[in-house]
Amino acid sequence: MPAPHRLAHVCLILALAALSPWHAFAAEPAEDLTAFSEHLTSVADRCRAATVGIVIPGGSMGSGVIIDSEGLVLTAAHVLPEVGGEVIVVTADGRQLQAVALGVNRGVDSGMARITDPHTDPGALTAAPVADADTMWEGDWCI
Repeated sequence: MPAPHRLAHVCLILALAALSPWHAFAAEPAEDLTAFSEHLTSVADRCRAATVGIVIPGGSMGSGVIIDSEGLVLTAAHVLPEVGGEVIVVTADGRQLQAVALGVNRGVDSGMARITDPHTDPGALTAAPVADADTMWEGDWCI
């Protein structure tokens, strides 16, 4: 059985292939697909440390991504409790950090929390790179 990260990688490539015209892949040389695969792997490797688990006292959980080194965490609205509600953020290295829900937009199912743990140095968190919205267009690929 493939390793979980390899299986996720294969699933991502299949999902991207499903979203693109089949002939676009058929017309490209295998080297291009290999380079694309290697690029996706490098992006995933860079983002892995910023990916977190979110635990809500009482039993529910979800996932999110640290988007700045000061501790902002982007997640889905359905993951978070009410504004001001306590959450626990579990980092990729296993640390459990106190956080608070800042708000949600249920219309697009997005939410934001902030890590408030007193034992975490400000600016010391690994954040995923976020693109500048002014340089993006509808239809651009996003990982």
